[in-house]
Amino acid sequence: MANLVFIPAPDLPPPPGQVGIIRWLKLNFFKDTFSSVLTLLGLYFIFWITGPLLSWFILDAVYAGDSAACNAAEGACWSFIRAQIKLFLFGLFPRDLLWRPILAAALLAITFALTATRIIPVLAMVLCWTALVLISYWLFAGGFGLQSVPT
Repeated sequence: MANLVFIPAPDLPPPPGQVGIIRWLKLNFFKDTFSSVLTLLGLYFIFWITGPLLSWFILDAVYAGDSAACNAAEGACWSFIRAQIKLFLFGLFPRDLLWRPILAAALLAITFALTATRIIPVLAMVLCWTALVLISYWLFAGGFGLQSVPT
């Protein structure tokens, strides 16, 4: 009697609608009628909001000019933002001491990067955040050799 060996046939690829982005969209956004209606309503809402915002922020905005040009326009006045950027970023902090909040922001960015990459141990991370708070307070308030900044 001959020995029969079972050799399975190669697997067939899945049907086109069962893989990739189409499958993901079906499972996450169009699983049933309620999900489909919510998805379509959400898309409608996004497009309903995005159109006017795009017009106001970019298309109808004034990028250069004086206050008369800004008053006549229907959109945002970016020339005012450009002229007042220091006020928006630093408030009424003295102009000759702006290096302090800039240094505090740089230290904050470095501490965020150290925390996000997790290249330092947890205890060192806690010490970094504590030091950041203390150094930032010292930079903003003054004292210990720095000129005091009134609030």
